[in-house]
Amino acid sequence: MPKVVDPEERRREVAEAVFRVARREGLEQASLRNVAAEAGLAIGSVRHYFDGQADIMIFAMRYFAQRAGERLKARAQRLKTPDPDAPPAEHVAALEALFAEVLPWTANGARRPRSG
Repeated sequence: MPKVVDPEERRREVAEAVFRVARREGLEQASLRNVAAEAGLAIGSVRHYFDGQADIMIFAMRYFAQRAGERLKARAQRLKTPDPDAPPAEHVAALEALFAEVLPWTANGARRPRSG
């Protein structure tokens, strides 16, 4: 019996392969051939889910934006929101805390490792 594959899950797996190749070798190396190899798929299998290189990149960037938005929303929900009548300094502090969660910099300007 043939293996049943969830098309959206397969597309996400290919997008994850794009990210791995781009992180390791640069975005210009995220060719159809390299992405298929990274995903452990034949090029024909990748073409079954995407119309070509541009389609893969568009999907990967939209998937990236969706994931980033979800992470940002989750982190924002964990932060203390000041009372609407609070002094402006409290609102600024809340905004700075949100930025500190998502920007890859420490207080002294050095890069910090990503936490997830």
